[in-house]
Order: sequence, then structure tokens, then C-alpha cells
Amino acid sequence: MTLSLPQAAATPCRLAVLPADATLADLETAYARRGADLVACDAARALAVATLEAERKANRPR
Repeated sequence: MTLSLPQAAATPCRLAVLPADATLADLETAYARRGADLVACDAARALAVATLEAERKANRPR
């Protein structure tokens, strides 16, 4: 049995970056966005691991 990797788990993580002429508001916004980006990236990683573990369990000889 083969499970397909969910799209969220296969998509590279993106982190917010500051523009070249960043203001304090840009810094505060990027800080909050980066936190959300890290949470989403960690969730995608966990989903990939769960999929891999489920596939291994399904393919384990009985």
C-alpha cells in the first residue's frame, strides 16, 4: 500500500523577510508573520512524518 504525501507536507516552507528599506512597522509585521510561518512549517513537517509512519505501518509484513 502506498500513501500519497499531502501537498502541505511537500511544499517548501517560506519565511517572511524584511524589505531593504524596512521600517519598525515592517519589522513588527515580519516578526509576527515569521512566527506563523514557523508554526505552519512545523505542522507540515509533522504531517510528512505521520504519512511516512502510516505508510511504513501499512507496508509492514504481517
